[in-house]
Amino acid sequence: MEQDSRDPAYIWLRTPYSKEYYEQFTPILQLSRNVRANADGTLDAQFMVPIGDNSLFRTYQTIEESEEERAARKQEAAQVRQQHLHELQQQALQDQRGTQSICKTGNPCVRRLHKTRAEIDVAADSRDLERVMRYISREEDITDVIIAGEEDPVENISRLRRVVNAVKQISHVSAIRVRSFKLNYSPEIYTEAVIKKLGRFNRLELVDAKRLEIETQFLHFSEFKLTHFQLLKRLRRHGLTVYNNTPLLRYINDQEEEILQISFHCREMGIEYNHIYVAGLDIQREWNQQRPISCSRVIDIATQVRKQGSGREIPRYILRTELGEVDFGLSCSIRAQDDYSVLVELTPYTMDYYKDLDPRFLLPNHVPLSQDGHPVVPVGGLTCRRLERW
Repeated sequence: MEQDSRDPAYIWLRTPYSKEYYEQFTPILQLSRNVRANADGTLDAQFMVPIGDNSLFRTYQTIEESEEERAARKQEAAQVRQQHLHELQQQALQDQRGTQSICKTGNPCVRRLHKTRAEIDVAADSRDLERVMRYISREEDITDVIIAGEEDPVENISRLRRVVNAVKQISHVSAIRVRSFKLNYSPEIYTEAVIKKLGRFNRLELVDAKRLEIETQFLHFSEFKLTHFQLLKRLRRHGLTVYNNTPLLRYINDQEEEILQISFHCREMGIEYNHIYVAGLDIQREWNQQRPISCSRVIDIATQVRKQGSGREIPRYILRTELGEVDFGLSCSIRAQDDYSVLVELTPYTMDYYKDLDPRFLLPNHVPLSQDGHPVVPVGGLTCRRLERW
């Protein structure tokens, strides 16, 4: 919030915790001189760090919301969710492949998502698969491979086995992740026979281990069923870990309570809550373009999950861009552009990073470099202004 006026080696940090919060389990609470109450009703804490950059200090303007206004926005969200949640679920199942690659790979069946991560199309024919394996074999930085498809890879085990067996031959790949949204929406395809076959794909030897994981997607906590709880127990018995990534969608799940419930259910069922995608996934582009998520709403959600959830429930908040992923508010600098998009400086990335992946790499014409040599990319569906109703 600001530098301490008494000692410039200290700063004041705004916390989501109030005196009343602590008194629930610490009835006798005495605040030290290193803690102060603020106008928002929470506590600021003194922290020793010579920050060295005054641009990092932020003021915070509280927006009071009456009970009537809060009830109205909840009702509005419930109406939109009732009308459109099923539509978004069907859209997610139409094609589970990503469309972005941060550099050219020479083959549409493989996309480079990161220096260490690549995505393979499960439907690649024998010739394309051979070319894909040659690409991954010579790119020794790739340690994680995602297998995805227009159709769910688990629906065709023989085709999935062909890709998994090919990837297993590459020594520097240690993790294979199967993207399967039907684990959520059609868990019945995970028969006992299918689970046993998936379990056999695991290779957990001490030398050259290859771990198979499953990546799925939950959009709303109402999607969690008893069937999932039973399925997760069966998968764990065969050494299979399940990860969830949730795209943030306005009106669908952009309330603190919604994300907190998803976090709780993931922990209860033994699902690793990996990422909350703030923006950038295919499913978010059209939906959030006209219904942008406010950056302040993301902070409110993260604050509530940190305050109320167990440490095991805390996901990462990720921005996906055409030139790579960054941690929201941590490894990027966000700048306002207009009401429906922001500019994001990708501070982990430089031209050397991209040239290392592809010596012929060229920045897109609409992406400049910052003074520090980092790409500055537009991200749609995200706004820096506070929204009137949200």
